[in-house]
Amino acid sequence: APGMQVARHHMLRLGVGLYGLRLTFDAIVALGLAGVLIPLAMLVSTLLLGTWIGVRLLGLERSDALVVSAGSAVCGAAAAIAMASVVKTDNRQTAVAVATVVLFGTVGMVLYPYLFELAAGHMHLAVSERTFGIFTGATLHEVAQVIASGKMVSDATADAAVVAKMVRVLALGPLLLIMALWTRASERKHGLDTGGAGWPGLLRSVPWFALGFVAVMAINSAGMVPPGWKPGLIALDNWLLATAMLAIGLQTRLIDLVRTGRAPMILAGILFVFLIIGGAALCWFTA
Repeated sequence: APGMQVARHHMLRLGVGLYGLRLTFDAIVALGLAGVLIPLAMLVSTLLLGTWIGVRLLGLERSDALVVSAGSAVCGAAAAIAMASVVKTDNRQTAVAVATVVLFGTVGMVLYPYLFELAAGHMHLAVSERTFGIFTGATLHEVAQVIASGKMVSDATADAAVVAKMVRVLALGPLLLIMALWTRASERKHGLDTGGAGWPGLLRSVPWFALGFVAVMAINSAGMVPPGWKPGLIALDNWLLATAMLAIGLQTRLIDLVRTGRAPMILAGILFVFLIIGGAALCWFTA
């Protein structure tokens, strides 16, 4: 179990950072404005919709709805845990949010390549690998799931998906800052301000691995990586990501998903459908 924790967290983040060796800033420019705006639009709309549905229709506490919605909107379990540390939910609700991310993110990881085959191969829609990569990065939950699903289609899809996903991941820092300020203002209004509580958790939750991804991509864009080093580093990166995916699978138990309760699972399911339909619509209109 301790080894799987290391693989799932530290090795995954190192693998995501090293993935920047495959990309350059020219890749971001190649995505165009849509490659940045679509992920951000899906993030904001999913977070707002999930919070509203969770509170108004499913009777969840606002903090619990935010944690589940953040997992779907931003970057999976990491975002759910980070949001929980800021809005201060209990461990059980955090575990519930992570379970929903694992379930629907895994379903999406397997489903998305078949959606591409259905759209491009059977329905003969004009869906390019680049556009589908943007769709994948803008809507799928975990970074590792995005990489795995994109590579099932093509390397070009995976590259576009990772860049689009990093837009969402990098938005986690500003989002956590906003939520921390909102939480402190709410506590102050009700006389519960503890004078700084939440800020250590906020700093620990900053997605430093996403900044590392950008730094590695900048080094690669500047041509500072010796060509002879790249094959070995990319092979190491593949091994890190594969090990992290194995750890995620080994730590997923069906009984944990059954125990999550209906309301969070229903909310996560609704958001999963919204991400697919909404993301496909945005990609279609901007293609």
